[in-house]
Amino acid sequence: MVAIDIKTVCLVLAAIALSYGVSRNTYPKLCNNKYSECLKDGQINSLECASKRVACLMKYCLNHVKHFNTHRKKSSSEIKQKIAECVANGLSFADNKHMSWTEMMKALGDKRIGKNLNVISKVALHQTRSNIAQNIGNVVDRLYMSRSDSESSRRCMNDTALIMESITMGDLWALKMVDAMGKPPAGFLTGIPTWLGSFEECLSITSEMNVFENDTKAGGYVPFHGRYCLATVGPKNRTASTNPMVPSGITLGVCVPDTCNTTEVFVLIIQAIAASPVEIDLVPYNVICQPHELEWGTDAIVVLVLIGLIVSMLIMGTTYDVICIQLPKSAAESMVEKVGTVEDQLISKMREPFAEPGVGGKILLSFSVYTNAIKLLSTKQGTGSLTSINGIRVISMFWVILGHTYVFGFVAFENMATFYGDFNKEWTNQAIVQATHAVDTFFVLSGLLMSYLVLKELKNNSGKINWPMFYFHRFWRLTPPYMFILMTYTTLFKHFGDGPIWPSSGLEPHCDENWWTNLLYINNLVHDDKMCMGWTWYLANDMQFYIISPLMFVPLYFFGLAGSIPSLVLLLGSWISTGIISSNSHLPPTALGGGTDPNGINNYMSDYYMKPYCRIGPYIIGILTGYLLYKSTQKQHRPHWILNTVGWAVTITVGLSLTYGMYDALNGNPVNNGVAAFYNTVHTTFWGVTVSWVIYACAIGNGGFINTFLSWKGWIPLGRLTYCAYLVHPVIMYVYYYQLRTQIFISNMEVAFLFMSFVAATYGVAFVVSLVYESPMMGLEKALFKRQKKS
Repeated sequence: MVAIDIKTVCLVLAAIALSYGVSRNTYPKLCNNKYSECLKDGQINSLECASKRVACLMKYCLNHVKHFNTHRKKSSSEIKQKIAECVANGLSFADNKHMSWTEMMKALGDKRIGKNLNVISKVALHQTRSNIAQNIGNVVDRLYMSRSDSESSRRCMNDTALIMESITMGDLWALKMVDAMGKPPAGFLTGIPTWLGSFEECLSITSEMNVFENDTKAGGYVPFHGRYCLATVGPKNRTASTNPMVPSGITLGVCVPDTCNTTEVFVLIIQAIAASPVEIDLVPYNVICQPHELEWGTDAIVVLVLIGLIVSMLIMGTTYDVICIQLPKSAAESMVEKVGTVEDQLISKMREPFAEPGVGGKILLSFSVYTNAIKLLSTKQGTGSLTSINGIRVISMFWVILGHTYVFGFVAFENMATFYGDFNKEWTNQAIVQATHAVDTFFVLSGLLMSYLVLKELKNNSGKINWPMFYFHRFWRLTPPYMFILMTYTTLFKHFGDGPIWPSSGLEPHCDENWWTNLLYINNLVHDDKMCMGWTWYLANDMQFYIISPLMFVPLYFFGLAGSIPSLVLLLGSWISTGIISSNSHLPPTALGGGTDPNGINNYMSDYYMKPYCRIGPYIIGILTGYLLYKSTQKQHRPHWILNTVGWAVTITVGLSLTYGMYDALNGNPVNNGVAAFYNTVHTTFWGVTVSWVIYACAIGNGGFINTFLSWKGWIPLGRLTYCAYLVHPVIMYVYYYQLRTQIFISNMEVAFLFMSFVAATYGVAFVVSLVYESPMMGLEKALFKRQKKS
């Protein structure tokens, strides 16, 4: 298949050259004279002369047939026969004693033409002249009927013909067109389905007139540039696979004139395959051509204007903060230090003008980069904070980034088939396979913090809560940075880079029509097969859990342990629905399989992984743990050391079992449908229990060195950036992977370096995003609604 595909690329050029490469003023006599003159020139070898003569004769044959058809309006079969006769006669060289058939074929196989054409010439050497004439006729016959009379199509075909003619004469720019095309790499028999070629070389090419073109078209020639296209070719009766590790065909880089559009390139490939002398059971399924320049749409300009307005607010807010707040404060503090001992009343009066700005001043201060940066980078926490959560939050985010480094790199990994085929065989890689547990950790943290803080607020307010603000605060906390990232990503992403696989029309085609599902946090339920920013399914689940959370924490506050019944009922309902769904859909126990039904993996994400009724278990565990912490901090209760030891032993055992327990299932010993359904039902909840125990033990003083590590103050600033890091890290990965000029030969070591790079880039970008989008919105809420920070 591979050799045929190489030949197909060249057949495209050859076929179009034969069908359209006609110059009306080129005659056999001119060809012979040029050939004779060329041979007399001692500085030019005979092969180059032969190549030029072949190109000249090809142009004559096509000109002759075009004239023949213009006056007689013959059928395509007659045209085919006429071209075949003409080419066969021209290739016989009966009137030329200097060049034999073998010499002519050697000329076509001139090494300067390149390896691909050499392959074709070797095939041709084993055919008779009549067979070659017949094959050329087949090429013309197939292409002639698909030919368009539009000006753009004619220009595309003529420019393609010029490429072929220039290749036969060894012109460097034309050879670069072939050189820039994708070719089978070393090891392609092991399953390397993407042959990109050279994107930069293709775009740098500018056509030139060859010797014969210069004789007849001087002054009227318009050069063209190279245009890079990516074509996916596969079997005619292929079965599309939803598994990204199973390629659906060969993806081949093609360099064509920039006068050709995507449709014309698609047709060229179809007709070239059909005209091949060797039967090829392949068809193109997709062709994407990269534009030289991208136009800036109205939506992109609007987003840039909005970003400009926000930057202006940042400048004004920072300027106001520095001049009107920070400089007077610094001067007052400096004066106090110089005086030494000053009455408190005097100090208060000195600070009064700038200590409490009005509403307008507070709004400006919300956009102060200086103040917000200090808050983000501060390592201070309020009394009663659950310090171990900082480390757990950041490490879980690292785990998510590590898992996505593998998943989002499918498009850029050269040896994907072999690497992922052996991936599960290494037991240590199970920590990557089970990186989905990091999301369950976030659900635990969300439910726990919400329960713990709201229960304390209920106690401080005698069981009362401002319900509109309860929901508004959550919406306001999540939505502005979320929508700004979505808006920027969907409109500007295509302008972030370029490359052979760069999505020049955007990476998320469904965002234009389904962005509102993200705004309403229902994108995991409505049009979930056309989701915008697919990784935000987690945010939809988290918001949906938050909306129904009062059904769980209110009974806990008023009725104590008896109030846990609604939570347990919801948990039981989630288990039942998950078990039924998993069993009926024959879902595997992991995202990479492990079940007996190989088709079950196709529905794993849509039916189970993203659905709230299957993922609420860890959130419920988090709410119950938050209640226990609320009670424990009131009574300062610490469990007996035996109970503490048993708790840690069980937690470690369950955690390791959930991480590495599916190794055998993924390596030839799949679990049956019942076991897979049971595992899918309970494993996320059990993981939530292990995480909850770690937080609980650390909070009550039984965490030991684990608590010391997780409570390290260095985690605090990174923890504040977790939300923005989650939003932006896939965008950063997409930018890197899609702008690559060549693919990556992937290994765990390679991923380790990519992972560290992605972590650094993610948190750097998250810091900027938080300063620009997140922190100002939180400051606005406080300024407008006088919402104070919880202690």
